[in-house]
Amino acid sequence: MLAALTGRSQPDPTPAISLYHRRVAPHAYARLTRFALWALAAIVVTGVSVRLTGSGLGCEDWPACSEDRFVADLEYHALVEFVNRLFTGVVAIAVMAAVLGSWRRRPRRTDLILLSLGLVAGVLAQVGLGALLVLSELDPRFTMGHFLLSMVLLWNAAVLDVRARRDAEAAATGLGDPVGSTGSAPAAHRVDATTRLLLWAVLAVGGALLVTGTLVTGAGPHAGDSRAERLPLLVREVARIHSIVALCLLALVVWAWWRLRGRACEAVARAARERSEQEREIPPFDAKPPHLSAWRLRGRADSRAGQVRMGRIAVLLVVQGAVGYLQYFTGVPALLVGVHVTLASITWIEIVKAAHDPATGAAAQLEPRSPDGAAMIGARP
Repeated sequence: MLAALTGRSQPDPTPAISLYHRRVAPHAYARLTRFALWALAAIVVTGVSVRLTGSGLGCEDWPACSEDRFVADLEYHALVEFVNRLFTGVVAIAVMAAVLGSWRRRPRRTDLILLSLGLVAGVLAQVGLGALLVLSELDPRFTMGHFLLSMVLLWNAAVLDVRARRDAEAAATGLGDPVGSTGSAPAAHRVDATTRLLLWAVLAVGGALLVTGTLVTGAGPHAGDSRAERLPLLVREVARIHSIVALCLLALVVWAWWRLRGRACEAVARAARERSEQEREIPPFDAKPPHLSAWRLRGRADSRAGQVRMGRIAVLLVVQGAVGYLQYFTGVPALLVGVHVTLASITWIEIVKAAHDPATGAAAQLEPRSPDGAAMIGARP
């Protein structure tokens, strides 16, 4: 009616509504899960910087920085702690995007929804534990729990990222069936029972390495504040236990790498035999069928991905060991401790991905299509 009187066309409100109801393509959702994963990894680093700079009680109250101020004063320790709290907002945005994306993703996957909700529960638990940590004046047991809960969150986020990406790659390239609602891998991606057990052993020993590392930290000099208590343990003894666990983990990783290497060679040989049989079935002068190009992705990229990942973990562990010994013999400088924790987070993410997806290939992304033809976020026209 207004358009008829003024002679001007009114903006159509339906695009905003349709944007809200647009479906999320699998590979677009995979980007959201990767953002959530690295946001959670980044806040581990910022949290460690708070402790290493002695800023753990820079804000002595919670959720406000002090009793009479919500925002920190222009003081070094207070600002370091307050910036770390503000970064929690970035993590919250990343987690909410992962949750909303799991609901709008097509095809919808129950396991992705549950894993994204697990991130919400973990972040809320971290907020509560962080409050207890401040109110207890950095009790080392709460400090250990705070870090280990962060590692559980990284585990959750890494599994979510692996499952989202594995399904997106399978759907985009057509190399096998995509992952079902249970999150099980296609038959082409499965490993034998011994290798699977070995990968889970790597995960378990990796978790033990994190626990022993927190014991070293709890007994060490970097408490986060001069008023904080320390664990009644000898740093030399717990550091020795930590290093023994690290050597055991390295041995398991090398063993897993060797087994996956043998599996990769067998897969390539088997694919080569299949290729030769397929080529013999091609009539003369006919064009090469498209499934032979898929063989190259499956036989060379996909089968070697698990081996490459385990090799990367082994290199990270060697570097970690060098940094650990260097910081031990140089008086545990704060910078080296920060590097050690950062590498520990990256190594843990790689270990979790290896245990939950040991042989995923890095295939090229093709354009996904919605099952019912609806518009999907992330799919270009």
